[in-house]
Amino acid sequence: MKDAIYLENINKYYGKKKVLHDINLSIPKGCIFGLLGPSGCGKTTTVKIIAGVLKKDSGKVVVLDEKMPNLDIMADIGYMAQSAALYKDLSAYDNLKFFGSLYKLKKDELENRINYVARLTNLQDDLNKKVVAFSGGMKQRLSL
Repeated sequence: MKDAIYLENINKYYGKKKVLHDINLSIPKGCIFGLLGPSGCGKTTTVKIIAGVLKKDSGKVVVLDEKMPNLDIMADIGYMAQSAALYKDLSAYDNLKFFGSLYKLKKDELENRINYVARLTNLQDDLNKKVVAFSGGMKQRLSL
């Protein structure tokens, strides 16, 4: 398949309210794509379905040539929610250590990854600060 993401007739209900109606979308491999629209039009719901974190009620979703949800593909893609999913009473380091441990990284590999991510996000000087003291932008970078 030439598409990185392919949606066919996606429907989603919240209770009796239909929030997605026959959504069709194809995004070719190698493209950067933006999903724009007014508040409440289904952008977040669509992205959650693509990422495999929310079940569709009907239709077909294919990401990187695999039907979704697929745990192997979900491990290879990222999804960041609108609000930071961080433990505010923990330090940035402790948050990274906790979430890194979910991937069962060995101790040395986890430390290397934490240092890499801290440099990449320019948070290396803030690793020992509690997240509650972070700005909104810092929280987003840490979540990333």
